[in-house]
Amino acid sequence: MSKNPVPINCPSCKEVLQVKQMICPACETRVEGQFAFSTLLQLPADEQELIVNYFKHKGNLIKLQEVYQISYPPLRKMLDKLLKKFEEEE
Repeated sequence: MSKNPVPINCPSCKEVLQVKQMICPACETRVEGQFAFSTLLQLPADEQELIVNYFKHKGNLIKLQEVYQISYPPLRKMLDKLLKKFEEEE
């Protein structure tokens, strides 16, 4: 994962932050407004890593079991918990 991830939560009160400004590094164009982070970006680093590993291993759960050194039931539970977060977004 990224060595310097974008902060998602306020360091003071822990509420989810909103992006107010984005800047193009090439031409310095600025876009201002209130933009929310996607569900994916709001996930904790370990859950983002699970998604990355899932794609790296083309959804092969046997490979993921090896990566995380766990059996199928706990892996399935992790994936179901993650899927639920995306279903709640709809």
